[in-house]
Amino acid sequence: MRELKGWLKWVVSFCLVAVAVFHLYTAIFGVFQPRIQRGIHLMVLLPMAFLLFPASKTKSPTDRPTVLDCILAILAIFPPLYLMLSDARLNMRYEMIDPVHPVETVLGLINIILLIEAVRRVVVPAMAILISLFLVYLVTAPYLSAHVLKCYS
Repeated sequence: MRELKGWLKWVVSFCLVAVAVFHLYTAIFGVFQPRIQRGIHLMVLLPMAFLLFPASKTKSPTDRPTVLDCILAILAIFPPLYLMLSDARLNMRYEMIDPVHPVETVLGLINIILLIEAVRRVVVPAMAILISLFLVYLVTAPYLSAHVLKCYS
């Protein structure tokens, strides 16, 4: 984990304290609507993964985030922010009937990629690989024939 200094240390500290107070507040007084609750959680904590944990243990600086880390942290704010701002419309959406907007697809893919990268940095690369394999299976499973699945069962 990085040892941040200066103004960035104060910004990160403030964000982490604010999200901790937010979760304590919602634990005592009740949670918000799930999409809002998860959105706030993800919008604050996902960028922190890129600011606090280096991409590489050997090549990345340990006292400051790189430019790529800052870009990924800023990019991580947009998918949950869109979800929270579109909450009313998404609540009224009928799954499998109403179309998914292209911007939702793009933001969803960005969010998945950023989450896998955050898991790789914070937890362990093996878990990120496992998640990626499950996602590949999720996409390819409908195209596997019953015969292929029967041979391996």
